[in-house]
Amino acid sequence: MPRLLYPLACALLAVAACGGDRFDAERIREPAERGVVLAQVLLGGMYDNGEGGVQENDAEAVRWYRRAAEQEGSTEQGAEGARRSAQFNLGVIYDRGGVGVAPNHAEAVRWYRVAATRGHPGAQHNLGVMYESGRGVAEDHMQAYAWFSVAAAAGVESMQEDLHRHREGLRSAMTAAQIRQAEQLVVELQGKIQSQGRS
Repeated sequence: MPRLLYPLACALLAVAACGGDRFDAERIREPAERGVVLAQVLLGGMYDNGEGGVQENDAEAVRWYRRAAEQEGSTEQGAEGARRSAQFNLGVIYDRGGVGVAPNHAEAVRWYRVAATRGHPGAQHNLGVMYESGRGVAEDHMQAYAWFSVAAAAGVESMQEDLHRHREGLRSAMTAAQIRQAEQLVVELQGKIQSQGRS
């Protein structure tokens, strides 16, 4: 998981759940079992990366990410961001496959979509890639363009050049009418994401 939330989760759990600065899976497991979303994401990340005294095991990472991803209604601080990260990380693991997990592009698209509609820029980018390439979903340049545009609007500086390149490549393959439809889809997706953020 070193993805965006990992360092934050480490710091918060070291203080709040673990009572120290030593990171190992056994100290994180107890709060994860109790349903602490940040602990579940952190434990998933440890298995994802082979850290914290555990061997890399993507099947176990999927188990912990899924528990966090599917947990609704948690009131703990940072739970929604952690849940989005877990959903994104599930998409990544299913997209690439790994230790104990076969690639499943349809499942990757499903998790990317869940995280993307909740505002995760990385998931929005990756969902655009899936639509652009037709992996796990029917190839659809308008959807790809729209998701790349939504991700670009999130303003993550490190992604801008890649998103621009994707959008320009798609623009050259689309008609003016398709570009207009894709731009309308951007507005619709942004509205859906904003309504998800309020619910």
